Amino acid sequence: MLMALEVNSNYGLKGHSWIHNQIIRKYILKLDDNDFWNLINVKLCFPYTSLEIERALNDTDIEYWTIEHLIDTLFLQIAKTKEIINYNSKKITIYKYYHQALRMWKWIPISKPKAKFIVNISDLTPIIYCELKSLENHTVQYVLKEAVKRIFENIDFKFYHEHIEDNLEVILKD
Repeated sequence: MLMALEVNSNYGLKGHSWIHNQIIRKYILKLDDNDFWNLINVKLCFPYTSLEIERALNDTDIEYWTIEHLIDTLFLQIAKTKEIINYNSKKITIYKYYHQALRMWKWIPISKPKAKFIVNISDLTPIIYCELKSLENHTVQYVLKEAVKRIFENIDFKFYHEHIEDNLEVILKD
């Protein structure tokens, strides 16, 4: 049995979006276990009909990603991620992870313990996140570091390999 908890946070949403979010939350909390997991399966694109399960078992229509493909896809995803910030009372759009790399740039070589470069899960596509979740921890760390490495290499290849590479840790954050 699922317990309904009242949440007073509006998650930064305003007006119509917040009301819509509340309606969806109440609907999901009222689902029984079977309907809840069916909804999760649909949202995560897991097979749940007998035909979909049979196709999955027969290895038809399944896409297999190599580690290098995952690194490429992750890099392209985070490299194009933008955010809006306030600067001198003006809103400007920046590339989020390039901005983070440039802010950290001069501190990484002297930081103890290793500097932490944060990749937000919310910036990843569901398929990238699912692929990362299916890997072992050391492989996830390798994939994350390789993708972020490309951002730093685009800024200054030589400086990254001489001063940053060994003193950087990449973490996923909610």
